[in-house]
Amino acid sequence: MFCTNEAIRTLNTRFFKKDNETDVIAFSYEEEDEKDNIAGEVYVSVDQAKIQCFLYGATVGQELARLVVHGALHLCGYSDSDDAERSIMRGKEDTYIAMTGMGI
Repeated sequence: MFCTNEAIRTLNTRFFKKDNETDVIAFSYEEEDEKDNIAGEVYVSVDQAKIQCFLYGATVGQELARLVVHGALHLCGYSDSDDAERSIMRGKEDTYIAMTGMGI
């Protein structure tokens, strides 16, 4: 789901008690004991992608693709809460982005 900074801030505040914008939020529908299927929702802030594309030297489309992949990785159980986890996720993002042909 593509949304605005205002909408993603509302979600971040409501569900995570963080009163700020973020680039992507993923909500898994899976229970802890049901890891065979992946289901959930990924919310991506288009506003934030527009800001971040300048920071990372990407196009808006490339940044949106990265954020969608990032959210999907969260649904697959990956985390980015520390440097090691962020590094793993970045590598996976690069792999899947390359597969889309959007190459960042």
